[in-house]
Amino acid sequence: MKRVFVYVVAIMFALNMSAQTLVYDSANAGVVKSSFIDSFYNEEWQDVEPYVLKKTTTAFSNKGKEKYDIRLFKFKNWEEEPGDFNVIQISSKLQPAFVQMDGDGWNYFYTEKDTADSSLPFYTIEMENGCTFVLFSGITIDSTPPFLTVYALKDGKATLVFNKHAYINDLVALNGIVDFHLQMNTLEYETLESTAPVKPADIHHLIFENGRISYK
Repeated sequence: MKRVFVYVVAIMFALNMSAQTLVYDSANAGVVKSSFIDSFYNEEWQDVEPYVLKKTTTAFSNKGKEKYDIRLFKFKNWEEEPGDFNVIQISSKLQPAFVQMDGDGWNYFYTEKDTADSSLPFYTIEMENGCTFVLFSGITIDSTPPFLTVYALKDGKATLVFNKHAYINDLVALNGIVDFHLQMNTLEYETLESTAPVKPADIHHLIFENGRISYK
């Protein structure tokens, strides 16, 4: 009976591992999977420069040895538009400026359980292998979930490795593993009296461990 139990546990573990898809491995920093990066909303915006600086902060990788300056900007004349900032600029000694823009923009980091706070413009995950991940939360437009945007900081360079529409229902950090509980859709109901959504919640996990990101 004991041997059968061990076999069952082993099979369950194998099935759980096989259900995970590798998104990014910092050991192969140059390999980025485009299937996990949705396009940002950008047009030939008029009269949006010079950008308005909203926040300046720093992040570190390689156990504090590599410093990155992160500056967040809002488009000029866009103060009435949603989003706390539209431009992310990340620079280091090896990378003068990595710039990402999005017309919809991002808010200071938040989850469905915790509201945005200007003291936490993004969420930082420092891995034991020296890679650091910084995560930005976008804004909700109509029934479209906000973007979750992830950059890997390694060897003095910033790389976009994940950008998908997803609500962050929760996040759990334990023993060097950070598990983001994501909901990829907005629940919609036929009527105000309906108790069940038209489609169930599309739940996934984004897991950070040992410099790797997995999706399941």
